[in-house]
Amino acid sequence: MEGTTQTDVSASKESGGKFKNERKKRAMIQKKEYKLGKREIISLLLPVIGIKFADMTPTLLFDETETASWMAILVSALCFLLSFLVFLHVMKKYPDKGLIDVFTVIFGKPLGFLVGLIFFLLFLIGTAVDTRSYVNIISTLYFPKTPLLVLYFLLFLVCVFVAKRGMEGITRTSFIFLLSIKGGLLLLIILLWDRLEFSYLFPIFGRTWENIFITGFKFMPLFVEIMALAVFMTFFRDFSTYKKSSLISFGIVCFELVTFFLFYIMLYDVPLVTEITYLFHETTRNVSAGRFLANPETIFLPIWLLSTFIRFSFYLYITTALFSYLCNIKKIEPLLIPFAALLIGLGMLPENPVQSEYIIRENVIFRFGSFYFFFLPFMMWIFAKRKEGKA
Repeated sequence: MEGTTQTDVSASKESGGKFKNERKKRAMIQKKEYKLGKREIISLLLPVIGIKFADMTPTLLFDETETASWMAILVSALCFLLSFLVFLHVMKKYPDKGLIDVFTVIFGKPLGFLVGLIFFLLFLIGTAVDTRSYVNIISTLYFPKTPLLVLYFLLFLVCVFVAKRGMEGITRTSFIFLLSIKGGLLLLIILLWDRLEFSYLFPIFGRTWENIFITGFKFMPLFVEIMALAVFMTFFRDFSTYKKSSLISFGIVCFELVTFFLFYIMLYDVPLVTEITYLFHETTRNVSAGRFLANPETIFLPIWLLSTFIRFSFYLYITTALFSYLCNIKKIEPLLIPFAALLIGLGMLPENPVQSEYIIRENVIFRFGSFYFFFLPFMMWIFAKRKEGKA
């Protein structure tokens, strides 16, 4: 009896071990076969781009276009759409390759590496500037006594935790919180609807109508994450999924950005709207919820923080991925912590927000970046045609 019992126990342990091994193998196979679909792509792009009305972008745009800022957003969208349609036309020919590999195929190794390097550097600098901007907001409004470095460290601690799970983890996190984020933003507009003045929208062309087109083109990089997502083309189910998801996301975020810029103008009017540095946070403090909620901005701060974590988790991952693909490094995840440290170091270099926001962002991201991202698809198309002619 005892021998039989021991045999049964060992057999059950063996079968249990086999079951665990089989389950691990199935999980690994599923992870390898996992592809991002429309739901994942859209749920990622909406908070990443759609929250840009809650950073320093409105401040910079209102300074130049005043009441016509929403029209400048439309010009930016049209410029991006024109460039992006050419981009899709080129990428359609290489559905099984990521963007960095397409650069190499079209431009050749030396020039393709240079084009990819510029793409990477723009994202690296942009991520450093944007994270510094958000840390400045948190420090100024909520934790003025906490050192910037500590806040920076905590921000990237969360971002590394999310990004470690790869694109699958980032998109799933974004999908889980998407409804809460968008619902909270809609609630903000509803609560302040009775304070809006439609007469504040005039003069509709701001200072001059020419300025709308100049500024609109300059702010075209607002939508560049849609183009950059092609770096992960092999992660998607197919090219059609990327194309349709990108265009749907583009339409939704355009509507969101235009809506919130109109909302700010009708709430504050010019020149007050140009004098408020952190418009979104000032707006949340204007919400009146009666005596039952003394600090209504505490409802909207978590929404803003969730969007922030999702956005910079994606930025950290894509910046690291660009470097990995350029240098032919197979694994991205081990480089996330070194790149987080690098971004903290770069973000801490500017001595004040004026340097990071008005000098670096204005001259590097918007001035140079707008020309680079607008003309890149046209150059890709020309070189692809030239290669086809030679073939």
